[in-house]
Amino acid sequence: MVDSAWSEDNDAHDDEQSGVGEFEEADSPEDVLEGSSGTATVGGDVLNEDEADGTDGVEADSDGSNPRREATESDENGVGYANIPDELTARDRWVCWKVEERNGDETKIPVDPQTGGRASSDNAETWASFSNAREYHEHEDTDTAGIGFMFSRDGRYAGVDLDKCVDPSTGDVEPWARDIVERLNSYTEFSPSGTGLHVIVEGMVPPDGSRSGNVEMYDEKRYFTFTGDVGMGAQKPVEKRVGALKDVHTEYIQS
Repeated sequence: MVDSAWSEDNDAHDDEQSGVGEFEEADSPEDVLEGSSGTATVGGDVLNEDEADGTDGVEADSDGSNPRREATESDENGVGYANIPDELTARDRWVCWKVEERNGDETKIPVDPQTGGRASSDNAETWASFSNAREYHEHEDTDTAGIGFMFSRDGRYAGVDLDKCVDPSTGDVEPWARDIVERLNSYTEFSPSGTGLHVIVEGMVPPDGSRSGNVEMYDEKRYFTFTGDVGMGAQKPVEKRVGALKDVHTEYIQS
């Protein structure tokens, strides 16, 4: 049995299966980004709503500091475009999104940047390039709230959504979320609400479920909103984490 607990001395993550290279020494979550959350949403019909409880902003600490980074000149309409990894922006898997009310709840709806109509997770014709999604979102006549990335099984990326794991007033991350961020040690950002995290990796989500409690992971038929908000830490690339993703799935989804 593979020991899924992460430590510097644990050989289980070295030379991971499926050709994954050495598992690098993980930074602490505070070094990775010092906070975050997010939501995965189905393109088309069923959507997983992010929290719409008014916590879209992160309050300042008691000493007046803020655990999240300040907006920069690269931010446009709430998106830190410069922080999103180039390997993702090079793919034509981008959409925009807007908030609509469904059954009394606010839901993030994917938008086709080419037509302004509904984008679908099973129709690549409704996805666009990063530049097209950015241009559509920034246009003064559109009512979109941001941009998003569609996952598809014929791609190589997976997204892990850690919901309700960040205290927006302090930036403190729940221990279980810190554990996942450290194990995956890949590109991580705040979700739009600021109360959770999105981690993007190269890998495939194992079968036997994709959601348990506040942890979700997908590699197809979903999209993630992208903020480019990596917190106070440095931006990280998308890393290959096949074995680590399997371990996290086993412990947090299957158990």
